[in-house]
Amino acid sequence: MVTVDDEKRLLAACPQPLNDVLTIMLDSGLRNGEVVRMRFEYINWMNAFYFNPRGKTRKARRPVPLSERVIALLNERHQKHRRRTEGWVFPSKRSRSGHIELSGIEHMFRTVARKLEIPDSLKLYCARHTFGTVAMAETKNPGLVKEVMGHESLDTTMGYLHPETSQIKAVIDRVNQQKYVM
Repeated sequence: MVTVDDEKRLLAACPQPLNDVLTIMLDSGLRNGEVVRMRFEYINWMNAFYFNPRGKTRKARRPVPLSERVIALLNERHQKHRRRTEGWVFPSKRSRSGHIELSGIEHMFRTVARKLEIPDSLKLYCARHTFGTVAMAETKNPGLVKEVMGHESLDTTMGYLHPETSQIKAVIDRVNQQKYVM
């Protein structure tokens, strides 16, 4: 998980385009490879979602809601690229694919994280896991989270459910207290 403190520190220290890639992952749950392959023509500005045309699984083809923070950064990139209606959100002249390469972004992330003394166990992909965990905790709707994250199986999505055992203790204590109230 990317903690709130780690997120603040990372976003303050990350250069572009890593800063935008990390923000999009944290707020949308898109896979890192899906983010670097984003295209302007798949952004629905009016309804604030991105249509992901392909990915790791057949369910990866999906609409993904975009936060206000992500819409703002995408709009800034859109302005920078002279309001192109199509093309890569993260273009690269040096890459054969035409978009930035995932390996370079991951290397950049590791370099920044090490400077901030964030353990190597925290990878860029953890931003997707953070999104999934927060989405499950807040919506309590595994079916919705499954669709947004592009999972084939509900079992995969359920891995983002991290029940708090302290909640169970609080419930039992409250029930016991009610039993003995006269």
